[in-house]
Amino acid sequence: MRPHASREPRWSADDGRDSTQRGGTVTDLPDKPPGSVYPMVFVPVSPGTRIGNYEILAPLGAGGMGEVYRARDERIGRDVAIKILPPSFAESEDRLTRFESEARAAGALNHPNLVTIFELGRHEGGPFIAMELLEGHSLRGLLDEKAAGAAKDDATRVSPIPQRKAIEYAVQIATGLAAAHDRGVVHRDLKPENIFVTTDGRVKILDFGLAKQTGIEGGDHQDAATQKRDTAPGTVMGTVGYMSPEQVRGQAVDHRTDIFSFGAVLYEMLTGRRAFRGDSQVETMNAILKEDPPELASARGSTTSGVSPALDQIVRHCLEKNRNERFHAMHDVAFALGHLSSMSGQAQALDLAPERPRASRRFVAVVALVSLLAGIAIGWIAKRGAGGGSADTTHIPAQVLRPFTFSGHDLHPAASPDGRMVAFASSRDGRARIWLRQIEGGGELALTEGTDGTPSFSPDGATVLFVRQGGSGKSDVFRVPALGGAPRRIIEDGVDAAWSPDGSRIAVLRQVQRKDGYDTKVLLVNPDGSGLTDLATLRNMAGQHPRWSPDGKRIAVSDTSPGYRNRRPSLVGLDGKVTEPKLLQNAGLHSNVAWIDNDRVVMAEVTSTTYAPSGMGSRVFLKNLVTGESLNLFYTQEPVFRLDVTNDGRVIVDQIVVRQNLHELPLPGAAGGTGRWLTRGASQDRQPAYSRDGKLVVFSTTMSGNLDIWSVSTEDGALRRLTEDPADDFDPAMSPDGKYLLWSSRRSGNYEIWIANADGTGARKLTSDGVDAENPTMTPDGQWVVYNSYNSTRAGVWKIHPDGKGDTRISSEGTAQLPEVSPDGKWVAYSTSMVGTRFLSVVSIDGGEVQRVSELVYPPAAGMQGNFSPGRARWSADGKSLAFLDCIQSGACGLRMQKFEPGGDTRATRRDLTPFDLFAPPESFSLSPDGKTMVLSANDQAERIVITDPIPLLARTQTNDK
Repeated sequence: MRPHASREPRWSADDGRDSTQRGGTVTDLPDKPPGSVYPMVFVPVSPGTRIGNYEILAPLGAGGMGEVYRARDERIGRDVAIKILPPSFAESEDRLTRFESEARAAGALNHPNLVTIFELGRHEGGPFIAMELLEGHSLRGLLDEKAAGAAKDDATRVSPIPQRKAIEYAVQIATGLAAAHDRGVVHRDLKPENIFVTTDGRVKILDFGLAKQTGIEGGDHQDAATQKRDTAPGTVMGTVGYMSPEQVRGQAVDHRTDIFSFGAVLYEMLTGRRAFRGDSQVETMNAILKEDPPELASARGSTTSGVSPALDQIVRHCLEKNRNERFHAMHDVAFALGHLSSMSGQAQALDLAPERPRASRRFVAVVALVSLLAGIAIGWIAKRGAGGGSADTTHIPAQVLRPFTFSGHDLHPAASPDGRMVAFASSRDGRARIWLRQIEGGGELALTEGTDGTPSFSPDGATVLFVRQGGSGKSDVFRVPALGGAPRRIIEDGVDAAWSPDGSRIAVLRQVQRKDGYDTKVLLVNPDGSGLTDLATLRNMAGQHPRWSPDGKRIAVSDTSPGYRNRRPSLVGLDGKVTEPKLLQNAGLHSNVAWIDNDRVVMAEVTSTTYAPSGMGSRVFLKNLVTGESLNLFYTQEPVFRLDVTNDGRVIVDQIVVRQNLHELPLPGAAGGTGRWLTRGASQDRQPAYSRDGKLVVFSTTMSGNLDIWSVSTEDGALRRLTEDPADDFDPAMSPDGKYLLWSSRRSGNYEIWIANADGTGARKLTSDGVDAENPTMTPDGQWVVYNSYNSTRAGVWKIHPDGKGDTRISSEGTAQLPEVSPDGKWVAYSTSMVGTRFLSVVSIDGGEVQRVSELVYPPAAGMQGNFSPGRARWSADGKSLAFLDCIQSGACGLRMQKFEPGGDTRATRRDLTPFDLFAPPESFSLSPDGKTMVLSANDQAERIVITDPIPLLARTQTNDK
C-alpha cells in the first residue's frame, strides 16, 4: 500500500464525531476542538474500487484505527462496512499475523450485541475487515449529542443519559462482553467510541481484537493506535481514561480488564463525567491507580435525579482496583443490571402496613421488581411491647441490601452466634464445599472438601454442622471445628440438621419415600451421634431447614415437597406434637425460619407459587406467632430459600439469579448448522414445545413482567404473546393438529389445566382438580389430555377428554410428574422423584404396570445448583427412544437419550446428546417433529449471598437468646 500523506478526516457539522457515519462502524475518532486539523496517513480509496469481493460505494469516516467505507457485496446483494487498517499493520508480518489471529477469534463471535464480522482479508498487502453495516450513532456521539447546546463546567462534562436508558444500554453491553469472554475473547479497549447504538436501540460493541495490537497491554504507549491525544497541551482524551489498573501498570490482562472499563463507561453514561481524569496522561493514570470516582449521585449534579444505591454498588464493584475484588464475570454484571432495566429513577417505596388480603398478580409482579438487584429494600423500625408484637412504622428507613459474596456460586448462609462470621456453601471451584467469610473485613476460606452444603453453627460458634452428599444419593450429617480440622460423621441419612440452643442435642431431618409422596422424620441425637430419638413424623412433607426456638421448646421445619405448591412450614414440639401455623400468604416456596425471640420469626416466601425461575421474587417478613401480625421487611427480585439474622439485626439471604433463553440446535447426526438463539435476553424462557409442523415453539416466559405463554416462529423469529391473564400461565403444549393450546394456570384460584385456540383466544378451564393440575400433553388422536395432579387425595397421572369429561387415573404414584405421551399414543413417560434419585417411568395410556426405564440422578448435589429441577422427558419422532435431562454426582447436568422397548432393559443404549454442565445446565427442552433439531432452555444461573445493614427491630437481646 502506498501511503498518502496529510489526509484530513471528515467531520460532521456539529462536531459529533460520527453522526454522519451511517455505517456506524467508525470508531476511535479523536476529540477535535473547532479549527484543529489532524494529519493522518491513509490510502485513499475511490468509489467503484474493488476490495476483495466488495465494491466501495462511499466513505463513512476515519479514525486512528483506519478508514471505513460503505461497500456492496454483489454475491448476496448486501451492503457492508469495510474497515481498511493503517499501513503500519503491514510493516511487520508477525504483527499482521497476530492481528489476523485476534480478528478471526473476534469474527467467530455471533451475538446480537457484537458487531458481526463477515470477512478478514488483505488488499494491496494491508488488512481489511468486512463487517455488518449499522445505522445510528456511537455512544460517544450520543453523549455529545446530550451536551449539544448545554454549558460544560469543564472539558469532560456532558449531560448524562437518563438512568433507565443507561441501564438498558449497559445490560446489552454486559451481555455482549459476557458472550465474548465465554469464547476467550477480551476486548481490552472498551470505551464510548467503541460502543454503537443503532437506530432501533440495539447496542453493538465494535473493534474486538484491535486493542491488543496497539501495544497498550505491554505498556508501549508510543504505538497505541487507539489511544487518542488532543493537541491542546495537558489534555488527555480517549483510551487512557478507560484503562484498568493492570493495563496502566503494563501487566498481563484478562477478562476482568473489560469489567473495569465497563464500569468506567457506565459511570460516564450515568454522570456525564469520566470516572478518571487529570490534567495530563500521567495524572489520569495515577487517578486510575489510586483514586475513587465521586459518588454517582453527587457527580450527576442537581439537574438530574439521583442514582439508586444498588446501581452505585454495581459500578463500584466493577471499578475495584484489585481485579480479584471485582465481579468475577461479566455474566454476573449482566445479571445484576438485568433486574434494573425495567426501572427509571429511584425505586418506589413499598407498602409497609400490616399484611392485607393479597392483591392481583400484576401488583405482585410490580412489587417484585423493587428488589435486591433493583437496589432498594425497605426495612422498618418498630417499638416492641412486652410481647414483641406491636410496631411503630412512622419512621421507616430505606434498607439497602449489599452483595456479600461474588463468585456466583454461593448458597445457604448461616451466621455465627457472635455475628462475626458467615458459613455458606459454594461450588466456585467446581467442588461443593463449606466456606467461611468474615462479615467485617471480607476474608474467606474453605472449611471442608465436599460435596457439602447446608451449614449451621453450634451455639458457642466452635463447630459447624453440615450435610455431605454420598455417592448413593443419600446424605449424612457431619460436624467440623470452625477453626478447621477433620470432619466427623454424626449420623447417616440426614438431609439437614441444627443445634439446640444449649448445644446438648441436634435435630436431624430424614426424608422417607412413600409410594404416594414423602414423610419426614424429625430425629434428636447427641453431638457425638449417640442417643438417637425419633421425635415426630411429618406426613406428606419433604422437610428441610430445621430451626430451634431460643427457648429450645419448638423446632420449625420448612417444606420442600415436589410440586412447589401447597407447602407449609411446621412447628414440632419436644413432646412430638406438630402444628402448622399460618405463616405464609400463599402456601408455596418458602425459606427457613429465623427466630428473633420465642414469639417472632423472620422468613421469606416466593411471591409466585410456580417454580423458582418464574421471574417472581420473595417477600421477606417478620411474623408474630402470638398475634398473627405480619410486617414486610423488603421484597427481592429473586427467590430466597435460605436466610439468617445476626444478633445485631442484619438479614443475610441467598439469591438464585436465573436467566433462561431458548437455543435451537441440530440433533447429533442431523445435518444442519451449529445452532441459533430463538430468544435472548434477561427473561426466563422455559418449557419449550414444538408445534406439530415445527414452525412454532410455544414456551412460558417472563418477557412481559408476568408469567405467560408466548410463541416464537422458527422461520422468521417472530414473537407473539398468547396469554395475558394476571395469573401465572406456564408449561404449554400444542394439540397434534395445531388447533389448540394447552397449559397450566392459576387464574381460577388454584392450578388447573386450561385449553384455548392456538392463538390463546377462547380460553376455558378443562380440569377441576381443586389443588394443583399441571403439565398437560395430548394424545395424537386428540381424544385425551394427559396431566399430573399434586392433590394429595388424587396424586398421580390422569387423562381427561378435551370436553372435560372422563377423568381417569393412569398412575397412582404420588410423586409422578411431567407426563409426555408417545407419538403413537400408547405410552406415557413421566418422572418419579425419590430422595436423591429420580426414575424415568413409562406406563400404558390405559394404566397398568409401571416400567422403570432409567434411574436418574436428582439435582443438586448438596450445595450445588440450588433449586434447579429438570423438565419433562420427550419422545423421539419415531417413538422408539426417550430423551431426558440427567445429572451426575458433581451436580453437572445434560441431555441424554435411551431406547425404549416395552418390558425391556435398554439402559445400555443410553447416550449423551449434550455436554454436561455444572453451572449452566439445560433446564427443559423439546424435540422437533422431523427429528432434526432440539430446542433447549439454557439455564444461565448464578447464586450469591447478600446482607442488610442492621435493622434495630430484629436485634436480639441476651434475654431473647436465653
